Amino acid sequence: MYRSLRRTLGFIAGIFCCAGHAGGLDSASEVIALSDAWIQAEINQDKGTLERVLDEQFLATLTSGKTIDRRAYIEWITSSKIDPFEVDREAVKVHGDAALVVGVIKGEMLKVSWVAVRKRGTWRAISLTFSKVLPPK
Repeated sequence: MYRSLRRTLGFIAGIFCCAGHAGGLDSASEVIALSDAWIQAEINQDKGTLERVLDEQFLATLTSGKTIDRRAYIEWITSSKIDPFEVDREAVKVHGDAALVVGVIKGEMLKVSWVAVRKRGTWRAISLTFSKVLPPK
């Protein structure tokens, strides 16, 4: 299902204020809100938000196979110009306090797979893997 990057601020804020609370968003919606906040932080080179949404033990594996830690990832993102992008065909599977998210960056032939964990009621991304998608034959 196609999902726009433009979410209301209240929905994005839900990941920070309502996660894990009765009457808050359901877990899948909380993870989608985390995804939206993360995307916006990358586009805006917002180091503070990246530090909030990425777990301290975060690791990212690039298409080259190189794995970098949270500090290196934030440094890479905040020093790069990232054009607005959309994630298409995003699937979210929640398993207790862990969630797996898989999607394709629209127009980039790039698949993203990431894992979020819920700690003390707040979801944070703990891993990210980029994979190239082959064009259809």
